[in-house]
Amino acid sequence: MAKNGDTPTKRIRSRKQTQVGSGVRLSQLIPLILIFCVFIADLAVFIPLSFQNEEHALLEKREHILDMWRVASDPSEIMDIDDVISVGDRLINMKEIHGGVLFTSTGSLVGAFGITPRLTLQMVEKGTHTIRDNKGGTFLDLYLSPRETGLAQRVIVRVNLAKHLAKRDDHLKNLAISIFAAGFLAIVLATLILKFRYINPVNKLVTSLNKVARSPDEADRHLHKWKRKDELGALARACDILYRSLALVYQQGLALLRNARRRSALPILTYGADESLMEANQAALDFFGAKNLHEFRKMDQKFIFMPGNEEKERTNIADISRKKDFSEFVSVESTHGTREVYLDAVRVIQAGTDTLNGISATLFDHTEFIIKHKKLTREFKELEVERDDLKLKETELRYVLESCMTLMAHNYGPKSEEPSTERILVDRILDEWYLEAVDCGLVAGHLDHGAMPMMIGNEDAITGVFRQALLLIYARSQCTQPQLGIEAVNGDDGEVLYRVYDATSLKDMADNLFASNHISHVNWSLPFAAMRASIKRCNGKIFELGETPDERHFIKFSMPTQINQMNVAPSIEQKTA
Repeated sequence: MAKNGDTPTKRIRSRKQTQVGSGVRLSQLIPLILIFCVFIADLAVFIPLSFQNEEHALLEKREHILDMWRVASDPSEIMDIDDVISVGDRLINMKEIHGGVLFTSTGSLVGAFGITPRLTLQMVEKGTHTIRDNKGGTFLDLYLSPRETGLAQRVIVRVNLAKHLAKRDDHLKNLAISIFAAGFLAIVLATLILKFRYINPVNKLVTSLNKVARSPDEADRHLHKWKRKDELGALARACDILYRSLALVYQQGLALLRNARRRSALPILTYGADESLMEANQAALDFFGAKNLHEFRKMDQKFIFMPGNEEKERTNIADISRKKDFSEFVSVESTHGTREVYLDAVRVIQAGTDTLNGISATLFDHTEFIIKHKKLTREFKELEVERDDLKLKETELRYVLESCMTLMAHNYGPKSEEPSTERILVDRILDEWYLEAVDCGLVAGHLDHGAMPMMIGNEDAITGVFRQALLLIYARSQCTQPQLGIEAVNGDDGEVLYRVYDATSLKDMADNLFASNHISHVNWSLPFAAMRASIKRCNGKIFELGETPDERHFIKFSMPTQINQMNVAPSIEQKTA
């Protein structure tokens, strides 16, 4: 049997299954990764192309200026510097250049036209043939050597790049649009391929795993049967094998469980989601006196008496276990009468939801055990009472034996005794006897006494007088565990008068008088005879053995032994006065 009522059905179907995954986010994550990667790739392509295109455009511009200069100037027709300057002015009018300067082969400035360039001959000699000037617009200063122009002079011209830059910007814009459009198409295409080729199949695998985890009995309904040859196909086929095996094992386990429930000696009831009786094993049918399940369904299902139900209202299993599992002792009305059973009702909940699929209840009949337990408890209490009574008898017999030993010492012991000067504490004798009697259950409370004198005499005789006096009053008392007391007062001729009495309160006497089945087994005449023998050895005297009107027994006696009277009460006559 499962521990703490944890049936296999509860373990398999009622427990909330752990989800295989909280949701695959590849469909959201991969496009972001693709966008980032394509953006980086576009930048890696666009930036070098833009610089390369810029350099190529500047070279084309320089070649264009050279071509225009060659066309505008014919070396055979140019006779002097003015002709060269006129060529420059012509190019300025054609808006090909904005100005320039002319130098001789020795570096002397011989002429200028238009805007003077910032590029100097010294810069050219140092290797700088081209500079950009962004002041007042965008200009490019070019050095044209005599070898390139066919002239005898060195020429530095200034070119306006506004049109060129506008054309370049349009070209870069078109280039960027083309590159990023190609990247976007690549992203879309890659996303679609990943989504339909990998992400969707992975999501299907995860969904099927979650469904199988929630309902392992339906694992064979989630087979994939994929024919793809990659790793996902191999994983899907492995999952199919696992699902088939799991469904087979689960069905076999359920079959074994149903068989065990049918053959169980314990009554087991199964209720459906609508709280109607679905199944009852043979033990349950026999327990309720039904021939078959159909007959049992017609019977009143309210057969449970809840503990502490003073009105004896009956309820059914569905009512007490509708919101939570129930495991408790209840009374059940069966064909054998009212039985005390331990009801273990387990709610079968659909995993992942709060939907109630059914209730499985097992009844453990403890009636015979409870009857035997009550009988054993009653017998144990009787044995405890008998044990206490025997213990009390044993204690009383020890005191009776002490009385007998005192009488034997008086009758058969040595007759002549030398006077003893031994000091004896009466308080110690009284407290020792009383504490021992309290431990054995003879008396109750504490010994009620005042100051007792310290006596001088024979210790055995004095001890015997007081111990037998206490035992005598105990034997004459009609109460169970009476409380005793003793008082001492000064008498005549140096004697001390003692009075041992029953100090039980009137309330305790009314409660305990003949209420207990214990009756003292001590015959009061035996301790009385032993006391007389002991007091005779001390030359004392017994005055009275009687009882008060409220049935309190007492004994009065005197002890003429030499005593220390410092703490003794006044005489009876003085006390009475």
